[in-house]
Amino acid sequence: MSTVNSSLQKLRQLAPSLNQAADNAAKVVQEVEALLTKELNLGVESGVNVAWTNVTPKKTRFLQLCHRRVNGKFRLAVVEATCTSFTDDDNTLAEAWKDDDVTPWAECPRDVKLKTFPALPMLLQTLIDKVEETNAEVEKTKQTVREILGMPKTATNVNPIPSGGYPVPAGAQPTPNRAPNLVEPPPRDL
Repeated sequence: MSTVNSSLQKLRQLAPSLNQAADNAAKVVQEVEALLTKELNLGVESGVNVAWTNVTPKKTRFLQLCHRRVNGKFRLAVVEATCTSFTDDDNTLAEAWKDDDVTPWAECPRDVKLKTFPALPMLLQTLIDKVEETNAEVEKTKQTVREILGMPKTATNVNPIPSGGYPVPAGAQPTPNRAPNLVEPPPRDL
């Protein structure tokens, strides 16, 4: 009986720190979600696998932490998904994914929050990678469309327009209220 009492006493000592850890995790996720959705307005989906279980030799169930749309708004969410492996018509191994459950992280049970919270840094890194990839794809597509339309490529050798309103060639110093590299008329005698 003393072992049980000792164990219960230890749990009484540990419970407050666990409760505090869960509260701290919730605050961090709330701050990150606000940053991603309100301040940065990313609008980019990404996710990481937290855990998985083989249900059958060809079916695996995944627990994922994601940044994705939930009821029309981007949120940090926990997704339970099933992946089924199969051989397609070309005799190539393929996969079919099905989201079984999508829940905003803030609405998940505490055990799921605590299980998925350690994956947050990895999710943030995948978001960084996805944003960089998306930016590169947009730039490449923009250049391709400009070429198709016969438009000149975006100038890369011109500095941003200074307050005087004229673009400044790379390496030149802007002159306030004057157009750079324009010939000034000779002074006139009055």
